[in-house]
Amino acid sequence: MNGERVNVPSYRVRPGSVISVAERSRAMPPFREAAAGAHAPERLPDYLQADHPRLAARFVRLPERHEIPVRCDVQLVVEYYSR
Repeated sequence: MNGERVNVPSYRVRPGSVISVAERSRAMPPFREAAAGAHAPERLPDYLQADHPRLAARFVRLPERHEIPVRCDVQLVVEYYSR
């Protein structure tokens, strides 16, 4: 994360942050495949920019609710917690 190692799964990413793979991990087969674009989706969300050869991504901005691919009925969650 921005050139520093992060080992906290719940680390909060801020707009402008650069997420990259550690240098020593780049030689691992899954990361070599990712660098070749093997697992790249056809279209990235507008709030991300990917650099596949460098194994890095930039978090451009906070996503809008409709851009987050979560299957959830928000109204049911609100009703559950409003009890």
